[in-house]
Amino acid sequence: MLSCPWRGREGNTLARSPRLSTLLGLVLMLMVGACSGGEPVPSAPREQSSSASASVAEEAEALRAGPNLVLVTLDTLRADRLGVYGYEAIETPQIDRFASEGVRFEQVASPVPITLPAHASILTGQIPPRHGVRNNGTFRLDDQAVTLAEVLRSESYATGGFIGAFVLDSRFGTAQGFDFYTDFREAEAESGSSPLKIERQGEEVLAEAADWMQMQAGPFFAWIHLYDPHSPYEPPEPFAGRYSERPYDGEIAYTDHVLGLLRQGLEEMEHLHDTLVVILSDHGEGLGEHGETWHTYFIYDSTARVPLIFWAP
Repeated sequence: MLSCPWRGREGNTLARSPRLSTLLGLVLMLMVGACSGGEPVPSAPREQSSSASASVAEEAEALRAGPNLVLVTLDTLRADRLGVYGYEAIETPQIDRFASEGVRFEQVASPVPITLPAHASILTGQIPPRHGVRNNGTFRLDDQAVTLAEVLRSESYATGGFIGAFVLDSRFGTAQGFDFYTDFREAEAESGSSPLKIERQGEEVLAEAADWMQMQAGPFFAWIHLYDPHSPYEPPEPFAGRYSERPYDGEIAYTDHVLGLLRQGLEEMEHLHDTLVVILSDHGEGLGEHGETWHTYFIYDSTARVPLIFWAP
């Protein structure tokens, strides 16, 4: 998912615990794999020395004990539209807080400014020429791909995917490794237009994720996909009125509000102390720059540069 090299980072050092280090290392290796063109990280090598076997066993046991992982992908969010990335015309206090307490990566680039291929890269650590997904609606992530959810489920994690738009429906292959995954069949049947236009508001997605997380007895991996910044820009109140001249910013401010609810929910579930939260975007938005209103065709910073934040207690 990431461009190389990472040219800087800001924020405090993440907690140094064996369990957190193991999980953090796994997430980073999968993401950097997209940059290097490497293979997905396997759950364990086939042949290894006795000392290596002991090390793998220890890491597996650390994963089984936790911590939890919450991956939040914010669809169509360009990095330079967040306060913590220098944008002063918006209020994003929740994302800014996650960044100030965690690690903010300054230079991160999506491999492709399209939702399904970009998420395939996030989940597998491969670029589109490797995982084969090139567009929305007409491609599918192959079953032979190894996803982050599959790796974590093999280490006794419960896995749940909570999706904000039909473009990431299970039929497109991104549900691999998830015990629970949002089902859009009913919404598709009721839709009078293209199913690719079906989306859910962020609070609805979060409510589904919160219900699931609350039921988990052991460590869990929750992927929460918030589609709100994607066009059409129709933020709810009070964000619609507050950003009436800049509805795209209004959608981002609303999404920031949803992340505040996520943090509050984790705290109420007593999971804030044992959860790694990763926040990033799949791609940005043209907003008329370089002659592109939305995204898909060009790879300028407007559509390629994305935020990436790691937060842990």
